[in-house]
Amino acid sequence: MQAIENRIIDIKNPNALPMFTERFIFTFREAYKMECTSIVVLCIGTDRSTGDCLGPLVGYKLSSMVKWQNVFVYGTLENPVHAKNLHSTLSTIKTNHKRPFIIAVDACLGSHEKVGCIIVDKGPIVPGAGVNKKLPKAGDMYIIGIVNGGRFGRISHTAKHQVEPGHEYGRYHQQRNVFELFKVGRGIGLDLK
Repeated sequence: MQAIENRIIDIKNPNALPMFTERFIFTFREAYKMECTSIVVLCIGTDRSTGDCLGPLVGYKLSSMVKWQNVFVYGTLENPVHAKNLHSTLSTIKTNHKRPFIIAVDACLGSHEKVGCIIVDKGPIVPGAGVNKKLPKAGDMYIIGIVNGGRFGRISHTAKHQVEPGHEYGRYHQQRNVFELFKVGRGIGLDLK
């Protein structure tokens, strides 16, 4: 198992995009099972909380970019996947997609020095764990963005510039990195129809 530091990408690093791409490809190859028939990008969060809107922002942008028959995006600004509908969304995914490979995207809390970093790893995430919510695990791999930190860090108290793609603070790169994963898909042998 790699050290946690190897999974963290600081979006302020000028090499963030190639680092993200490399990490995404490595993780995808480790976690992807050939029997999977579709890829589901599950973007978790709410449009009603600035700090928790990273998932819906990514989903909103990806949904207009994804053109392949076997890649699906759940969780956008218009139709967010959040604590109240996560169970039903996971049931819908299970019903509608035979053997999906799920990539979970979410915001999380972390230490102040890690705010603005992305973590890419295999396995499921536990949405809501940072705010003591008991929600089901989701994903075969995940991409999480650390949006707030500190002992009293709260998703609901996160400044908009810390999650909004395109802000001078560097969030543009975070958004762009996630979108690049679909360009990378063809290079790792995915049958993106």
